[in-house]
Amino acid sequence: MIIEENGKEIKRSQNLVRYAGNTKNINQNILSNFSKEEQAKIRGEIKEGAIDLGKLLDDIKEAAEEGMILVSHNANFDVNIIKRAAHKHFKDKKEAEKYMDELLTSVKIVDTYTVSKDRKAYTEVYADGSTVERNTQDAMIEHYQKKGANIPTNKNAHRALSDTESLVHMTHAMVKERDDLLDYANIIGVADKHRDNLVKIGPQIIA
Repeated sequence: MIIEENGKEIKRSQNLVRYAGNTKNINQNILSNFSKEEQAKIRGEIKEGAIDLGKLLDDIKEAAEEGMILVSHNANFDVNIIKRAAHKHFKDKKEAEKYMDELLTSVKIVDTYTVSKDRKAYTEVYADGSTVERNTQDAMIEHYQKKGANIPTNKNAHRALSDTESLVHMTHAMVKERDDLLDYANIIGVADKHRDNLVKIGPQIIA
């Protein structure tokens, strides 16, 4: 998590979260991205250096101050991760729904994926030299790098803080290109051409 105010970073944090459940159910492909020590912390074999699900949800709620703008690439995915975490943590389904209602009511969410789909398709180059038109974060970063934006190449893709750092740089480049991101606040989907397919984020739980 990286928090900015007036374009300047004021806070950043990164935590490992202990898995709440049978550790045999952990996706091994995801786990392989972590060091052996980090894996042990996630599994709860090492108590120090990881937080539980309740602490994670508290931290998210505390960070999401009234009126804050949360930026995400593919926000539906990220919001649903929080939703699943809330339902796993709270014993009562109504408590989980209350948590999500309060969280989504207090903030505005800008989904850079939605914005990018409205602007253009970005060319992603694979290792073998082949290309494909996509709106992934990596494709967009490469696009803005070619336009001269100072965005470091993400060498630790799919690690939370590294992805967040890349997203911060990419968001600044998008604003410089066209300062209309707030027009997409609380919208997930493809905007102008397919407005019937838009999903409006609100107090309701996103499906």
